[in-house]
Amino acid sequence: LNVKDPPVWMSIVPSDESSSVVLFIAGGYPNRASTEVLYVGATRSTKGETGFKDLLPAVCSRSLQDFELVFDNKIVASKMEIEVQHRDTFKVDYVFGFASGEFSYFLTVQKETVDRSSNYATRIVRVCQGDSKFYSYTEIPLQCTHNGTNYNILTAATVGHPAADLAQSLMLSDRPPMTDNEHVLFATFSRGEEGSSQHMADSVMCVYSLREIRRKFTETISECFNGIGNIGPAHFVLPSSCISTPYNIVDDYCGEYDFNKPIASAVPISHTASVHLPQVSLTSVAVTSTSHFTVALLGSQQGVLIKLVVESGSRAVEYERVTVEAGSRISPDLK
Repeated sequence: LNVKDPPVWMSIVPSDESSSVVLFIAGGYPNRASTEVLYVGATRSTKGETGFKDLLPAVCSRSLQDFELVFDNKIVASKMEIEVQHRDTFKVDYVFGFASGEFSYFLTVQKETVDRSSNYATRIVRVCQGDSKFYSYTEIPLQCTHNGTNYNILTAATVGHPAADLAQSLMLSDRPPMTDNEHVLFATFSRGEEGSSQHMADSVMCVYSLREIRRKFTETISECFNGIGNIGPAHFVLPSSCISTPYNIVDDYCGEYDFNKPIASAVPISHTASVHLPQVSLTSVAVTSTSHFTVALLGSQQGVLIKLVVESGSRAVEYERVTVEAGSRISPDLK
């Protein structure tokens, strides 16, 4: 885009103030090394005519030139759409999105099933950047536990590089220059109320290496191609058994096959919390490094900034609290 380009008028986000949306720019089809595209994860709008709301996919990639879908031959496209019968009853909240390696990721909060009485859970979603038809779309539950309790509602997340101490504890390289292979996901969670996405003032933070996450995605896809599990999730496609094949699925699988898609695992990526913050509702997280230490800055609903040293994947030590503006929520960008 440049200042000479004519304005483009196209709806790509929900039309109401309460529906979530995540946007980020990363590599994409047709050549992720030389082409940047816009990735969008959007909750279905609560306002407007049905036909208008149906124009917005749940997840898609768009051209930065005209904001049209990167690929669309009227049969398949670079998008995922919730099944018609679930669009107004199955809400997906998009909390965070990022790129790492050859993949783009979204973190969501949604019901565990399409059953209206089911509880909420956090999911990590992945699509290969070179996949024009989103055949590689896969999602896995993401859990963070403390004392045996699953803190099921994701509230904030960021991705960054660890300092030496944390990198060593996660068995990652701490030698510069650091690459996407050393990416770490820092995510905060709260306990949700029964059957609701509303959460309590009781928070935890978990730390996940992207190397582990990539391995879990490869395992999930490989199991499906070995005939284990089902395609899904049910809000995108009618679940059916995975088809057993002789194909060997490797880490860079990019949706080369037009079956066994999409894939939803029932087995979570689960970690024990590195810190527990009772009576705190977290709204943001940022990470920086100083010397050998990884420092996490956590913003709260109460207007307090909490500073931690993340020593390992299972331990973080609080060293300071600063009241930014009492009673005023700190936004995801720490403002």
